[in-house]
Amino acid sequence: MRTMLTLLCAQVPPALRAGHFPDDDGLDTTQLADASLNLSGPERHSARVICSSSRAAQQTAQAMGINDYQLEPALKEVDYGLWSGVSLKDIEPQLLGTWLRDPSMSPPNGESLDMVCRRTRSWFEASQHQQGMSLVFTHANVIKALVLSVLGAPMTAMFHLDIAPLSLTRLTCHQGRWQVQCLGVPLKHQ
Repeated sequence: MRTMLTLLCAQVPPALRAGHFPDDDGLDTTQLADASLNLSGPERHSARVICSSSRAAQQTAQAMGINDYQLEPALKEVDYGLWSGVSLKDIEPQLLGTWLRDPSMSPPNGESLDMVCRRTRSWFEASQHQQGMSLVFTHANVIKALVLSVLGAPMTAMFHLDIAPLSLTRLTCHQGRWQVQCLGVPLKHQ
C-alpha cells in the first residue's frame, strides 16, 4: 500500500506579517477568511489528520472545516525563545544575519533550525510505518525540514526552499522509498 503525507502550510499569524517573530499568535479575521478554502482531492479523504499544536495551524484547519485532528507537538513552529514577539528590526543585525545563514544558531533560550530538523525527523521516522493518506497542518520551517529529510539534503538547503502559507507539499512512499511529489503548491479558493 502506498503512503501519502500531505503537508498543508498554516496561515501566517499577523505578527510575522508585521515583521515580528511569532509567539503562538492566533489568526485575525482576514486571515481566517483567506484560510477558508475547500480542500479537494485526496486531502479531503485522508485517513488521519494531524495538526501542529500551534494556534495558527489549528485555526487554519478549523477555517477549512476540519475540527477532528490529532495534535502533534513535534510539528509545532520554531521556538524563537526570547525573540518571540520581537520585531526583526530590534534584533542586532549581525546576530539576525547569522541566524538567517547558520541552521545551528539558536535565538536566546530558543530552538535552532537544526533542532527543528531533528525534532521533525524523529516524528517522521516514528510515523513512517503508518500507511494510507495523512493530512498534516504545520508550518513552513517544519515542512522544509521534512522535505530535507526525504531528500537527504544538508540543513543549509533549508534556506533555498520557499513554502508559502496555504500551500500543499506532498510526500509519498512506495516500498519504503520516499519521494517529494509536489512542493509548495498554492491552494485556490473554490
